[in-house]
Amino acid sequence: MDDKRKILRESTEFLSRFSNPVILTGHFPIINPDKVFGRPATDHQILPGIYQDIKDAKLKGKCRTSMYMGEFALETFTFGATLLKEIPRSKGAILVNDWQWVPAMTGGGEGAKNIWRENFYSQHTLPKSFQPLINGSTGCLITPPSTLTYANHPFFFSETKLRNKFDNGAEFKTCKLDGTCAQQFMPLLSFLKKKGHDALLSFIPMTCADPVLEMMNYAEGITLRTVFCDGSNSGNEFWEKTISHEI
Repeated sequence: MDDKRKILRESTEFLSRFSNPVILTGHFPIINPDKVFGRPATDHQILPGIYQDIKDAKLKGKCRTSMYMGEFALETFTFGATLLKEIPRSKGAILVNDWQWVPAMTGGGEGAKNIWRENFYSQHTLPKSFQPLINGSTGCLITPPSTLTYANHPFFFSETKLRNKFDNGAEFKTCKLDGTCAQQFMPLLSFLKKKGHDALLSFIPMTCADPVLEMMNYAEGITLRTVFCDGSNSGNEFWEKTISHEI
């Protein structure tokens, strides 16, 4: 567990330097089972892609071995919950990948109005496996504005909304960032800065490393530290193979 303790120490030291830090943790996708298995979607079922909360054995196994899912969500939220207790003035934020495994509506692209996606936000609260880690209290989590979530959800930031905000927001017209993984961070950082937050510690899937590292060079007015993790790793290997970067 030496690697995990090292990252915990480094993360605590980072957060301790700031008066109003944020921890982006527990990032998870929402999924339609048919789309996960590459089949035509036959129903509107959408659920969190967190294998510990999935009952169906085949779907659980598929999500458990995915580098995009795997251990990432619960492992990082558990870690983030520890940091929230260590640094009580910090706040948590949860980002939801709500496009990759959500079927597109007929005649619409991934970012178009989508009843599958919107129903998820109106019907789901904090994932079951997350709740005991913060004793069922969501007061430590940031509430996103209506422009960055669906159904006025109290703590899920939507990747789709963030990407749309970047594409349509006047303040981002001159931004030269390529890649949606990087672009979606700019509206999030803008919101956090306006709320007076001065630092962001993020746990991000390893697959997004290159575009997010590029994004970090564009950040102004807020200090960033990012820990990249591969969800297909487990145990100490999950933390041993992380990459951290601060700017």
